[in-house]
Amino acid sequence: MELSKKISEAVNRRYEKELVMRDFIKVDKIYWHPTHSDFTGDNIKVYEIKTKCYDFFSVKNLLLILVDEGIKIYRISEKMHLKNIKSIKEHLLIFLVRKEALRQNVKNFFYKILLYLVWDETIRVESHLEGIMLYLNVDEIENIKEYKSCVEIEYKNGEKKLFDNKLKIREGVSKEEIEKGVSKEEIEKGVSKDEIEKGILRRRLVPNTLVKLMNKNIYIFRESIRIEFTSGISKKEIETKKITKAVESERYLFLKNEESIKAIIFDA
Repeated sequence: MELSKKISEAVNRRYEKELVMRDFIKVDKIYWHPTHSDFTGDNIKVYEIKTKCYDFFSVKNLLLILVDEGIKIYRISEKMHLKNIKSIKEHLLIFLVRKEALRQNVKNFFYKILLYLVWDETIRVESHLEGIMLYLNVDEIENIKEYKSCVEIEYKNGEKKLFDNKLKIREGVSKEEIEKGVSKEEIEKGVSKDEIEKGILRRRLVPNTLVKLMNKNIYIFRESIRIEFTSGISKKEIETKKITKAVESERYLFLKNEESIKAIIFDA
């Protein structure tokens, strides 16, 4: 059987109940059910998290899932075990997400801050996160754009502010410099002028449409992903069920559909 078809079957497979992780299981370690495939000498593993969550995000080896009970944060071990290390039942972020008051970019930004606070073992994570949200005037945020060295926050009154990685306001930055930074960022993401002109971007998910993971470029579409080596030696197209969100973190690529979250892991 052709390799890309094998990987596609693994990504789309519905596993038996006793083999999958269910979000409501109250244990420290939850095992994913893996499928292994070899891709041009690389070991690819596909795991499934069987949960109908509202949203999710990942930073480093931490996975955030938003379910009915609130936010749950898991640590992914080297042996691919999931351990629930933090649960938040009520918070301003949860309220705004459920109220659908935040764009996806804005939600992702605050998910990322929350995960880094947990990663850094910050004391009183919930109040620290709420303080940051109030400091940035979250109720008035229209959109957020993240760059390598700064964050651009656009407010509902049309005002734009640049913050550094420590969320301090960057003064004296011109509109031209911001626009130049946007262009540079698009180039760094590997989006070519030809792709923009052909309208390929309109068919991809936004954001996280092009993922650079290990030594591969991964293009994510609504119902497929394309894996290309950066050297251009090999490429594979893999069909998937409708993808509603994609997030990359280190060597993990998470794909969410209506039934579950699939994690594609590329071993070095």
